[in-house]
Amino acid sequence: CLCAAIILVLLAGCSLMSLNLPPPLKEELTKDALEVASNLSPGNVEAVRADFTPTMTSALPATKLTELWADLVRENGPFKSLGGTRGNRIQGFDVIFVTCVFERGKIDLQVTYDEDRKISGMYIRPSAG
Repeated sequence: CLCAAIILVLLAGCSLMSLNLPPPLKEELTKDALEVASNLSPGNVEAVRADFTPTMTSALPATKLTELWADLVRENGPFKSLGGTRGNRIQGFDVIFVTCVFERGKIDLQVTYDEDRKISGMYIRPSAG
């Protein structure tokens, strides 16, 4: 399954219980996550990787991130636009979901932030919305 192949970094043991983020933090992180998604579509992966934690930088080289986005485009058609967002706090991590709209489908880009507001995880899956 492509979804399994495009797991970028998944936080082990994330529970289904989550809390909404406080509005100011959610606003700031949502803006950042939208920028991440906007940079992926034209292939500006170094801008995305600039906010990675050291672990993410090691786990996800620029070439792999570029390949993963190209796989999404092959499977779903050209990228069209950004859709809705939602945010939660899951096991101490702030998580923003950005819906990315492609010609033949939607995916959710999950961007996970650590306490320093660095990207500590990314996950791509079919859209929930």
